[in-house]
Amino acid sequence: VEYEGRRISATHEEFATATKLGKPTLVYVKNVSNREKKAEEFLREIGDYDKGVKYQKFATLAELEEFISQDIAKLMAEVLNRVGPS
Repeated sequence: VEYEGRRISATHEEFATATKLGKPTLVYVKNVSNREKKAEEFLREIGDYDKGVKYQKFATLAELEEFISQDIAKLMAEVLNRVGPS
Protein backbone atom coordinates (compact mmCIF):
# COMPACT_ATOMS: atom_id res chain seq x y z
CA VAL A 1 0.00 0.00 0.00
CA GLU A 2 1.23 3.50 -0.80
CA TYR A 3 0.73 5.87 2.13
CA GLU A 4 2.16 9.39 2.28
CA GLY A 5 4.85 8.46 -0.22
CA ARG A 6 5.89 5.23 1.52
CA ARG A 7 5.20 1.56 0.78
CA ILE A 8 3.69 0.07 3.92
CA SER A 9 1.52 -2.90 4.85
CA ALA A 10 -2.27 -2.65 5.02
CA THR A 11 -2.04 -3.05 8.81
CA HIS A 12 0.44 -0.18 9.00
CA GLU A 13 -1.88 1.96 6.87
CA GLU A 14 -4.86 1.19 9.11
CA PHE A 15 -2.83 2.14 12.18
CA ALA A 16 -1.52 5.35 10.59
CA THR A 17 -5.01 6.39 9.47
CA ALA A 18 -6.56 5.69 12.88
CA THR A 19 -3.80 7.63 14.60
CA LYS A 20 -4.14 10.55 12.19
CA LEU A 21 -7.91 10.64 12.88
CA GLY A 22 -7.42 10.44 16.64
CA LYS A 23 -9.10 7.05 16.92
CA PRO A 24 -8.20 4.71 19.77
CA THR A 25 -5.99 1.85 18.70
CA LEU A 26 -5.52 -1.55 20.27
CA VAL A 27 -2.48 -3.41 18.98
CA TYR A 28 -1.59 -6.97 19.89
CA VAL A 29 1.59 -8.69 18.76
CA LYS A 30 2.16 -12.42 18.97
CA ASN A 31 5.46 -13.46 20.52
CA VAL A 32 7.48 -15.07 17.73
CA SER A 33 11.18 -15.78 17.37
CA ASN A 34 11.66 -13.95 14.07
CA ARG A 35 9.73 -11.40 12.08
CA GLU A 36 10.05 -9.79 8.67
CA LYS A 37 12.17 -6.63 8.63
CA LYS A 38 9.21 -4.42 7.67
CA ALA A 39 7.16 -5.81 10.56
CA GLU A 40 10.01 -5.08 12.98
CA GLU A 41 10.23 -1.50 11.67
CA PHE A 42 6.49 -1.04 12.12
CA LEU A 43 6.65 -2.34 15.71
CA ARG A 44 9.53 0.01 16.51
CA GLU A 45 7.50 2.90 15.12
CA ILE A 46 4.33 2.14 17.06
CA GLY A 47 6.24 1.14 20.18
CA ASP A 48 7.55 4.68 20.57
CA TYR A 49 6.61 5.43 24.17
CA ASP A 50 7.50 9.12 23.68
CA LYS A 51 4.53 9.29 21.31
CA GLY A 52 2.34 7.43 23.80
CA VAL A 53 1.82 4.46 21.52
CA LYS A 54 2.44 0.92 22.60
CA TYR A 55 1.34 -2.62 21.95
CA GLN A 56 0.56 -5.68 24.02
CA LYS A 57 2.47 -8.90 23.43
CA PHE A 58 0.69 -12.23 23.79
CA ALA A 59 1.67 -15.89 23.59
CA THR A 60 -1.62 -17.80 23.55
CA LEU A 61 -5.11 -17.30 22.21
CA ALA A 62 -6.49 -17.28 25.76
CA GLU A 63 -4.05 -14.52 26.69
CA LEU A 64 -5.04 -12.49 23.62
CA GLU A 65 -8.75 -12.90 24.45
CA GLU A 66 -8.13 -11.66 28.00
CA PHE A 67 -6.17 -8.60 26.82
CA ILE A 68 -8.84 -7.69 24.27
CA SER A 69 -11.65 -8.06 26.84
CA GLN A 70 -9.82 -5.88 29.35
CA ASP A 71 -8.94 -3.22 26.79
CA ILE A 72 -12.45 -3.00 25.36
CA ALA A 73 -13.83 -2.64 28.89
CA LYS A 74 -11.37 0.22 29.54
CA LEU A 75 -12.33 1.95 26.29
CA MET A 76 -16.03 1.62 27.06
CA ALA A 77 -15.48 3.05 30.56
CA GLU A 78 -13.63 6.03 29.05
CA VAL A 79 -16.45 6.65 26.57
CA LEU A 80 -19.10 6.40 29.26
CA ASN A 81 -17.16 8.79 31.50
CA ARG A 82 -16.98 11.36 28.69
CA VAL A 83 -20.70 11.05 27.94
CA GLY A 84 -21.71 11.18 31.59
CA PRO A 85 -24.95 9.97 33.15
CA SER A 86 -28.08 10.12 31.01
